[in-house]
Amino acid sequence: MTHQKKKKASPQLLKQQEAENKKRFYQKVKEFFRLLGYEEMFKLIPADLLEDHRLYRYHPPRVINFKEIKISAKDVKIHTENIFTILHNYKVELPQLKKEIDGYTFCTTYLDFFGFYLKKKKDYKFPEQKIIQETMKDCIAQNFNDKFLNDTLDNLEKLISFYGFEINSGFLLFSFTAQNDKLMEFGLNLKVRKIDPVKKNFYVDNGFRTAYQVGWINKELFFPTFISPEKLNLDVKKYRYSIPVYIQNHALIRLNERMDTGHISFRHFSVFRSMINPVIIQIRANAYLIEYNFNDFRVGYLVADFVEGNLIIRTFILKTQAGTPEEIKLKELTGLNRRDIDYLGLTKISTFIKSDICKDEQLKKIFIEAGLRSIIDYAGHTKITEEGRYKYAAKILKYLHVESQTTNWHEVAETIEEEELA
Repeated sequence: MTHQKKKKASPQLLKQQEAENKKRFYQKVKEFFRLLGYEEMFKLIPADLLEDHRLYRYHPPRVINFKEIKISAKDVKIHTENIFTILHNYKVELPQLKKEIDGYTFCTTYLDFFGFYLKKKKDYKFPEQKIIQETMKDCIAQNFNDKFLNDTLDNLEKLISFYGFEINSGFLLFSFTAQNDKLMEFGLNLKVRKIDPVKKNFYVDNGFRTAYQVGWINKELFFPTFISPEKLNLDVKKYRYSIPVYIQNHALIRLNERMDTGHISFRHFSVFRSMINPVIIQIRANAYLIEYNFNDFRVGYLVADFVEGNLIIRTFILKTQAGTPEEIKLKELTGLNRRDIDYLGLTKISTFIKSDICKDEQLKKIFIEAGLRSIIDYAGHTKITEEGRYKYAAKILKYLHVESQTTNWHEVAETIEEEELA
């Protein structure tokens, strides 16, 4: 298959594009001074200096050492897109002005223009620069002091690093560094350091399986999480020390399938968070349901076993799924069995978030009575508008009505292991 060569832009078109680029950049400089309340200062900047600045303006932040930590090209693209999304969504409040700019603008335009026009140096680039700096000295002291700039960059580093975390692949810790290795390029770069996950093999289900230790990073050190033996109803004379917590890859797969909205890093972080003051239900000897705390909404359970002196999280289930107290109550109220619940999509959090289930009073009453208020509240807490939710409540109510006329009910009495761990 032959590909047609792209036509080269005509000199006239290139000239026109260049003129538009100039206009946009000059307007951006003007908007910068307007944001600070000193639009009149823009008129003091010579045109030739504006053009020099345009040619050597800050480039967008970019990660410069992905190759060193052996990240695939696919993951590099994902992390790069993540970084730009975070920067665009993060809001920076300017101290004196009580105005907000996004993180991307802060890392490019804001720092660039500050360094070029407002930061004191030995020599001025143009005579009027002294006038600009003296006129704006109070504004500069308030909105460009080292503490504010460093704190903002530190917050951005932490946020970007947070969204570089997955339990089974480790932590990516990002830090900003100034571009200083090329004479004609200026801006902020990001360097990344990888901390690998702590993993261990356990003999489970007649074979060795890998599990990853649950924990968090503080000051570039990994701190594992533990649960006291008392909370697991273990013999404290035999188990005198806190119990380490691990999670199998199978559990992370199920977590990502069933908590199928939001960012994977927050889902994995919530596993760690759920181990802080955990709410635990013992279902039999050495077997537990641990409530999964997602943004303060306890929407599911981490199913765990006590194995070889460690707590191993084997799988993840929503509270609507087989074997939970809430699922048993839901079956009593509605007659739904496990296959009905699966058919209706009630095993995925997105069904509740993206539909009108949480807005229907009749369904809400049923789910809340079954002990599923946390799921209903979380779905209602999201920012999806009523118009943005697809109509699904009526279908479930109709299904319940149809099924209620059926006289031959039979329930599937399979255990969690049979359903989840086969």
